[in-house]
Amino acid sequence: MMFRCNRRRITAAGLCAILGGVVCAGGAQTPSEQTPPPVDKWAKHYHDRVALFRAENVEPGGIVLVGSSHVEGFDTGKLLPGRRIVNRGIISDRIGLTDRGILHRLDCSVFDCKPSVIFLENGVNDLGELWRHGTPSIDEVETCYREVVKRIRDRLPEVPLVIVGLFPTRDNYAELNPMIVDLNQRLKKIADDAHCPFMDVHAPYVDADGALKAEYSRDGLHLNEAGYRIWAARIESALAAAAPVPGKLDPTHATSQPSSELLWYDAKELTIEGKGWTDTEGFYNRLPAKAKDVVPGAVWSLSKHTAGIAVRFVTNSPRIAATWDGGGAMNHMAATGNSGLDLYARREGQWVFCGVGRPKTEKTTADVAKGLGTELTEYMLYLPLYNGTAELQLGIEPGATLAKAPPRPAEKARPIVFYGTSITQGGCASRAGMCHTAILGRWLDREVINLGFSGAGKMEPALVDLLSELDPAVYVLEALPNMTTELVRERIQPSVRRLREAHPDTPILLVENPLLPATNPGNAALREAFDALTKDGVKHLFYLEGAEQLAGPENGTVDGVHPTDLGFYRMAVTYRPTLEHILSTGTSLYHE
Repeated sequence: MMFRCNRRRITAAGLCAILGGVVCAGGAQTPSEQTPPPVDKWAKHYHDRVALFRAENVEPGGIVLVGSSHVEGFDTGKLLPGRRIVNRGIISDRIGLTDRGILHRLDCSVFDCKPSVIFLENGVNDLGELWRHGTPSIDEVETCYREVVKRIRDRLPEVPLVIVGLFPTRDNYAELNPMIVDLNQRLKKIADDAHCPFMDVHAPYVDADGALKAEYSRDGLHLNEAGYRIWAARIESALAAAAPVPGKLDPTHATSQPSSELLWYDAKELTIEGKGWTDTEGFYNRLPAKAKDVVPGAVWSLSKHTAGIAVRFVTNSPRIAATWDGGGAMNHMAATGNSGLDLYARREGQWVFCGVGRPKTEKTTADVAKGLGTELTEYMLYLPLYNGTAELQLGIEPGATLAKAPPRPAEKARPIVFYGTSITQGGCASRAGMCHTAILGRWLDREVINLGFSGAGKMEPALVDLLSELDPAVYVLEALPNMTTELVRERIQPSVRRLREAHPDTPILLVENPLLPATNPGNAALREAFDALTKDGVKHLFYLEGAEQLAGPENGTVDGVHPTDLGFYRMAVTYRPTLEHILSTGTSLYHE
């Protein structure tokens, strides 16, 4: 069907007829690819370029740039050296509302190329027509653009498609800028809806007046070499992000849930941290199955709580949901910390809070975070502190990628092991990632194994034997709040010697009780044990006093014992320099 739009408006029925009438079957030549008598120089140029594309024998796996003059004029050999670029730009080309345009040449410009990545850049020429002739409308341009994206995604669902926004203009073309801003917002929405990355090429080029910076253009519309260099750098960044994702989960293995459009994946297939043993009775339990008959019953029961266990993964889904066991809460602890989930994203090298899974008292399905964007991002999801987890599924949007997180670098591969009490376990943080052990894990960028066992952690010999099986970067022993002075004197030295026997060079940090630290007799007994061990030549032994752990204006506990988020933050601040010193040097540091 032949259609022109430069003299009249397109009706909705007419637009649908066009979008339904240009499907190309099996690579056959479409009517718009049959070279008609030239109408003008740009029509002839269009058909000449299409004929050239159809005649080329392109090696599969190239990077396709499809668009108009910005693409055709791109010297990719000079500015993208080493990249196999397939340039499918045509000067003056439009999205496809007439008998010419990208919609009509997808076979020869995209599909026949069998690309590894696609960059789609178009729209300014349609806005030029609107500016000069009052048609087509931006709504019509958006609808046609969506159809182009849909056809690419339908044919090449696994090939990364980067939607490139519109560059600003200046001088004779400055009046286009308000329409460019409008269409860019729509293109960003199209990208989000299609789960494609959006490349913003407006912000890097725009001046304080909203126009294209003069130093990046040769005529107010087209880029000069300086402008192309900026775009080339952004393309390189996009290519790095579009590279194959190691550990990607197969979407055909995902499941569905009633009344949910998301795809659901078993979290066990992702990177799990915070487990010291793999031979556990339940997948998310903290102690090995063999411990059941050797540790106190209370410890065994508490080991089924998932304190410190976290799921690390990579996704570009703007929405992340979860299904898990849910559960209630103690009367002095928020349900979100007791039985909820806590999500963080790695952004610019820092872990940043994103959202929380609020539990019901039974099995829960809930959004954890929305509006996250479509860039591949690493996330870490903490499991409940004071409840167990038998099932955990993550829901992401269809078309989005979900993959295992990359391994930690070799110098940070060994975890920090914390052993202790209810404070260690995380009582009473408001969220699972707000106890001091988790905060320190993020600050130090280390895996943490949390072996806090509420009121039952008392440095039992059976637990120390289990601790000796692990291979951490450092042991942090902070069980004093549960131990009588007699137990401190009885168990600390043998425990340290047992760990030192198994690990001659692994640092061990002994931590005082932060509650009434100046007068606590257990702290005095701990110092005596530390002094005796160091006198006997035990190396790589460290000591952290309790005075500063909870110190500061306003009380940092929920009940005089268990820290609030404020208390846990203060503890993390106090621990941090000591742990940084230990991890960086391993030399003795004794805090007076």
